[in-house]
Amino acid sequence: MQEPRNSEEYKKAYERVDKICRYSPELLKGMTMPNDNQPVQKLAFEDRITEHQIEQDGVKRLSRKALFKKYGSKLARYNTSRSKEQTKER
Repeated sequence: MQEPRNSEEYKKAYERVDKICRYSPELLKGMTMPNDNQPVQKLAFEDRITEHQIEQDGVKRLSRKALFKKYGSKLARYNTSRSKEQTKER
């Protein structure tokens, strides 16, 4: 079976939430995930919201130790993808 994060459904759901995070982050406070959604969509929603929270905490200049304490192992996944993008741009 295909990894959920590699599916087209996940990518589409992630892009939808990404647009909200980028252009209307104030809407995130009132958003909730309906219980009848598919697990892949829920995973994409949760992943992008977590990434957005990490980005916001980074803007607040929290130390790496404080970020790790708050997000644990999730932090490595998001920082790894960001560092790959930065090296491609160089």
